[in-house]
Amino acid sequence: MTEAAGRWDRVDGWLRRHPTVPDLALAAVLAALLLPASLPPVVGAGWPPAARVAMVAVLVLLHAAVAVRRTHPVPAFGTACAVMLALLVPEVSAGAGPDGTVPAILLPSALVFTVVLYAVSGHTRAPLPTLALAVGLVGAGLTTARLWDVTALAGGAGRGPDPWFRVFLLAALVASVLAPWALGRIRRVRADHLESLRERGAREERTRIAREVHDVVAHSLAVMVSQAEGGRMVAGADPGRAAPVFTTIADTGREALTEMRSLVGVLRDGPDRATARVSPQPGLADLPDLVEQVRSSGTPVELHESGHPGRPG
Repeated sequence: MTEAAGRWDRVDGWLRRHPTVPDLALAAVLAALLLPASLPPVVGAGWPPAARVAMVAVLVLLHAAVAVRRTHPVPAFGTACAVMLALLVPEVSAGAGPDGTVPAILLPSALVFTVVLYAVSGHTRAPLPTLALAVGLVGAGLTTARLWDVTALAGGAGRGPDPWFRVFLLAALVASVLAPWALGRIRRVRADHLESLRERGAREERTRIAREVHDVVAHSLAVMVSQAEGGRMVAGADPGRAAPVFTTIADTGREALTEMRSLVGVLRDGPDRATARVSPQPGLADLPDLVEQVRSSGTPVELHESGHPGRPG
C-alpha cells in the first residue's frame, strides 16, 4: 500500500466514524451556492413581511435537511417533500413574464430535493425507497401541472405554451426523480453486497476458530487423560515417577486454557478482542514441538524429514 493510499484510508475511516462532518459540509456548500440565487426573488416578492420571512425560513429548512439526510433519511425526506409542496403554489419576483413573477418551485434551492431523494433511496430499506419514488413521481406530476401554462417559460407573452415544451417539461421532471433514486438504489445494493461479504468472512473466521478450539480441547484432553491414566498406574509402584506426569497434566491444561482464552478473545468485541493474543498459524517449523508434545504423553511417535523445506510464499 502506497503512502497516499494509506492516508486516504485513514481519512475515509475517520469520515465513516464521523458522518455528520461531510453531511454538514455538503449542506453548507449547497446553501452557499443556491441560497444567494433563491433569496432575492423571495425578498422582492410583493408579499407581507411575515410571509417573506416564513418563505426564507422554509428554504433554510430545506437546506438543513441535507445535513441529516443520512443519519435521519426519513425525516429529512419528509421535510423536503413538505417544503416542495409549500413552494408549489406561490409566485416570486423574477423580472420575467407579464407580471414579472414565476412559481416558487423554480427557485434554485428546489434542486436540494434530488439530494435528499438520493439519500432516502440509498440509506433505507424496502418499502421506503419505493414509497419515496412514488412520492417523487407524484411531485413531478404536480410540478408539471403547475408549470403547464407558464407563458414566461414556454411561449412568451402573447403566445400559448409550445406543446413540445410540455412534453420536455414532464420528461425532465420525471428524469430528475428517477436519476437520483436509481443512483441511491445502486448505492444500497453495493453496500448490501459489501456487508454480505463481511458477514461471510466473519462466519468463515468463526468457523475456523471453532475448529481450532475443538482441536485444542480434543488434543489437550487426550494428553491429560493419557497422562492421568499413566500416573494412576505408576503412582502406587513408584510415586517418584508420578510427579513429572502430573506436571505434564498441569502444563497441558494451562497451555490449553491460554490458547482458548486467546481464541475466545478474538470472537468478542471491545477490549477483549483488542488485547487478545493472536498467534500465527502453525507451520512445518512447529512440527517437532508437536511431535515432542505427543511423545511426552506416552504415544510413540517418530519424525522423519527428507529434502529441504521451501521458503514460505
